[in-house]
Amino acid sequence: MTDVHLDDSNYGIKKKFIAPSKHPPSKFRDEAKVTFHYVVRLCDDDHTVIDDSRKDNGKPMELIMGHSFKIESWEVCLKSMGVGEVSSFTVDKSLLFSFPMAMKQLRDIRAGKPVTKTSICCGGLQNLQLGYDDLDKLLKEPQDLEFIFELLTYTDQEDYERENWTLNSSEKEALIPRLKEQGNELYKCGCNKEAGAKYEEALDILENLTLKEKPREVEWIKLDNQKIPFFLNLSQCQLNIGNYYKAITFASEVLDREPDNVKALFRRAKANVGAWNPKEARADFERVAKLDSSLEKTVRIQLAKLTQLEKEKTDEDKKRLEGKLLGSI
Repeated sequence: MTDVHLDDSNYGIKKKFIAPSKHPPSKFRDEAKVTFHYVVRLCDDDHTVIDDSRKDNGKPMELIMGHSFKIESWEVCLKSMGVGEVSSFTVDKSLLFSFPMAMKQLRDIRAGKPVTKTSICCGGLQNLQLGYDDLDKLLKEPQDLEFIFELLTYTDQEDYERENWTLNSSEKEALIPRLKEQGNELYKCGCNKEAGAKYEEALDILENLTLKEKPREVEWIKLDNQKIPFFLNLSQCQLNIGNYYKAITFASEVLDREPDNVKALFRRAKANVGAWNPKEARADFERVAKLDSSLEKTVRIQLAKLTQLEKEKTDEDKKRLEGKLLGSI
């Protein structure tokens, strides 16, 4: 293995090649995506392994460059590598202040645990407990560490579809109309489930954006109102595939914001028929007719069908009851 000291700006990191890359070095750019495996070892006589990405689910780690990853030295190390390369990096403890907290989050993610933000109170690091003995020790007694990386892939931003969590607020806002358009095209093709997935993705983005605003302020209301067409479309998608309770839920989301929204009332009425809530269905249909006189004929037809269904249900119940009474004689 060959020792290589990175340039003066990266003082405190020493590199050793284990297996060189067969490809030319990648020109790392912000927003590029890399996947890699890592092993973390103590710099003791036994080279004690304290973490290995191949354990548990064995999936490689994925990192978007330039997003201020908490272990900054990792980005520095990876930027010196080529795809297929395996190298060891010894990093000075002065560069590893955030390592124990970041590694706790990585372990929790691998274990499927909820990730919580680690906060340092007035007691400082000495009183902080991470839930992992080895990380707690590193927190209280920092030391140099060795990282062995195998760089698996490098993909420039334009060559992959970025996940929503990597987007900034303006990029997320720009994605919303595209998702609506994609959902509408899928809906026209009869792909209700796939269309619904696009609408829900847009709603997730809007929810994330509203969380950054103060509730009931102008910007919060603006973002919240943008959810209305997506809830409406989702209600129709769910109605089409017979998921009546979900259709009711999505239509009700619209009506919580716009109590007189005729489309939402009509779709909820239809869904209530499907879920057999005749009283609620009738109330919604009647309100539709009151709000929009052009739909009175349509509503009369729907109410007549509902009345007929109620009669059939009553007759079925009577026959069922008579059968039980005859069977008990």
